[in-house]
Amino acid sequence: MNRSLSVVAAAVLVLAACAATTEGDDVGSSEDAISACSHSPPDRTASTLSAIPFQKLNRESVPPATASIAWKYPTRAGSMPNNFGAGRSYNEGHEGADLGGGRGDPIFAAANGTVAYTLTGCPDNDTRRDKVCGNGWGNHVVIDHGSSVYTRYAHLQSFTVKVGDRVTAGAQIGKLGHTGLSDGPHLHFELGTKATQLDPCKGPQNFDTVYNPAKLRYNAAPVATFPKGCKVKTDSANVRSSPNGTIIKTLNNGASVQAVSAQGSWYAVKFRLGGIDWGEAANPAFIHDSQLSCVP
Repeated sequence: MNRSLSVVAAAVLVLAACAATTEGDDVGSSEDAISACSHSPPDRTASTLSAIPFQKLNRESVPPATASIAWKYPTRAGSMPNNFGAGRSYNEGHEGADLGGGRGDPIFAAANGTVAYTLTGCPDNDTRRDKVCGNGWGNHVVIDHGSSVYTRYAHLQSFTVKVGDRVTAGAQIGKLGHTGLSDGPHLHFELGTKATQLDPCKGPQNFDTVYNPAKLRYNAAPVATFPKGCKVKTDSANVRSSPNGTIIKTLNNGASVQAVSAQGSWYAVKFRLGGIDWGEAANPAFIHDSQLSCVP
């Protein structure tokens, strides 16, 4: 998906159909909010490609939590192209994997999860196609797979799911299309993490980080990865009270911890320091996976 900076609109129009939902509301836990905003969101087709920033890319790894998820291919192709991160002149690189196909081909959920938000209303018509619709993603669906791991299915012709729906791996969720900033019919498939909940009442939303979906293990049994022993591999590692939370300790290079679970790209860890057992309920501890070297 080419979200080019050269595409600019004179204004950004987002209708306030969700005015009852304030900026700080936890709409993900509200059935009323889901009912009001899920399948027929306000018209966001005038959102420009500069309305939200580009997403941060991680080319080196995938979130540790993905190892415990069973993955299937999202199209009939039965393969995953390695075109993530392709070089661009205007951002860090291509933010997902593009899978070819024909208009109307089925699109499948890549893993079990819950539909977190959807965006519709982008025309799948070559003569009327709005490249900035949906901030370039066109019609798209985002699925929450737990542990802060999400997938996005973009440029869809149409979809049949709504926010709050539980979906299973391999279940059809929509049809392949050519909406938004697309060079031809294909599926733009993203793997991302996000520490905070997505808001079904808002327009297009970024992930905190996107990863190469070609690195996932497809059609394979999930791997039991915990607990595992880890050592700090950087000069130091910040220990936080929650993913992206307050820094509570700093561990030096080579310090040992035990990873007990994963939330997106963060490990929940246990260690003893200063006579205190960190990682217990009273003293939760998290370290980003990029700062640790771990073995099962």
